[in-house]
Amino acid sequence: MTLAIPCYNGGETFPRVLEAVRRLEPAPMEVVVVDDGSTDGSAAVAEEQGLRVVRHGFNRGLGAARNSAVVASRGEIIVFLDADCLPEPGLLGDLLAGFDAPDVAGVGGRELGAGAQPTLYDVWRLAFRPQTHGPEPRPDVWMLPGLCCAYRRSALAAVGGFDAFYRTNGEDVDAGVRLRERGWKLRYRPGAGVTHVRRDGFRTLLGMCWRFGFWGAFALACNRHPALHLLRGQLRWTAVCAWSSWNRLGSSVLALASPCFGLAGLGGTVTGIVCGMIRGAMR
Repeated sequence: MTLAIPCYNGGETFPRVLEAVRRLEPAPMEVVVVDDGSTDGSAAVAEEQGLRVVRHGFNRGLGAARNSAVVASRGEIIVFLDADCLPEPGLLGDLLAGFDAPDVAGVGGRELGAGAQPTLYDVWRLAFRPQTHGPEPRPDVWMLPGLCCAYRRSALAAVGGFDAFYRTNGEDVDAGVRLRERGWKLRYRPGAGVTHVRRDGFRTLLGMCWRFGFWGAFALACNRHPALHLLRGQLRWTAVCAWSSWNRLGSSVLALASPCFGLAGLGGTVTGIVCGMIRGAMR
């Protein structure tokens, strides 16, 4: 089993992530860090801790970084962890337990929290945009959140790996669609959790909502899969998020900001469907 960490400018969070990796039980057979053109010394931090580092000379994007991790690793099961996520000590055991049948291509976990001293916008993100499929295990889901997931090497090889076209988001949705088209299953194990220690403000959360909407819809439409359920979900969510922010979080600031986040996600979803259909038709 290989633990792979794609990293682009991990910053002050990255050493904390590597420290948490050392506490994993069971421990991975190897840890591979793919430095995707960082300019902040992230590669040196990993090398100082004796980890294997694969360096990209420039920022090639998340899909390419995941592929480089697969090529550099030795394990049949490859666990991917984002460089701003602190894993729970039992993460690997929970993920590995999901590979209980030969047709299981991947197993995913979920985002549990935002760490100490979250911003107001972190609280909103975890309340309304968590990367999770819920509190219960699920035998087959449509995609695995990229921040915490594991795949069989043979399954990824069968679909040609990740699509390097996806630089920041969407590679997880695209891989999930193509794997399930081949008959593979994707398990979800909520016990496999990570603390997502990114810190959001208004602008960064607005951008995240747009990217999630765009790239999720793009990946589905590009693979000729219906994305209208995402659009319906965005419409419902946009309509109620302002009241929900006030009712659940008691924040007038978030109640005023929530429609902006909802409209960003809605706009991204609509644009992603159109652009994905165009790219799909051009293939």
